[in-house]
Amino acid sequence: MVDDACSTALAGDEPVLIRRRCQCPVVVSPKRPEAAWQLYREFGVDVIISDDGLQHYALDRDIELVVIDGGRRFGNGHLLPMGPLREGVWRLNSADFIICNGGTAQPGEYEMELMADPLKNLKDPSLQLMDKRVNAVAAIGNPQRFFESLEGLGYELSGRYAFADHHAYQSEELESLSRELPLLMTEKDAVKCHGFARDNWWYLPVSARFDKPLTEAIVTKIKEKTDGFGSSSV
Repeated sequence: MVDDACSTALAGDEPVLIRRRCQCPVVVSPKRPEAAWQLYREFGVDVIISDDGLQHYALDRDIELVVIDGGRRFGNGHLLPMGPLREGVWRLNSADFIICNGGTAQPGEYEMELMADPLKNLKDPSLQLMDKRVNAVAAIGNPQRFFESLEGLGYELSGRYAFADHHAYQSEELESLSRELPLLMTEKDAVKCHGFARDNWWYLPVSARFDKPLTEAIVTKIKEKTDGFGSSSV
């Protein structure tokens, strides 16, 4: 069970981020059905969202949403390890909603974009960053997108440092990057760094924005799946 005091070393960076951002019940488990039943038993929830859950076939599902990187799309179209795909593009045929994150949505896809919120200081969220020349660090799936977002906001990146996704930062490696310039990172990076943050470390929160028709379609689909089952459905 992920609570506000849970460490990223124990639960992972994304579950901790989801918990802090959404303040909803979050459970992690190598076996997704166990996590789902825990949510149901503890909280009586009637909607469960499984993050990155398409390939967890042991977990039955009512609705499937696929998010596509609109810039990179499907890469070379091959499965791992020859390409980036876990399943073939044919898998899209059985999904309920295909959502294009950035880039240009193709027919049958809904558009989505990540909108930047104001930068936040890791130690004092009330502060505002006045400097425009900065260093940037990212340990996410596509660090280049983060760096380009910062440049689009008017920041001059003196250094850009990309680490493997979910990298467990050590305080020393980040201190060396922030001795002369402010250090900017993603919100997913920040949840791993709050315990040893320095005064000039900042993160960029982003929020997903999508068309109203997508929101309405998802809500309609949820209602269709829950009609007649009442509060006991899972």
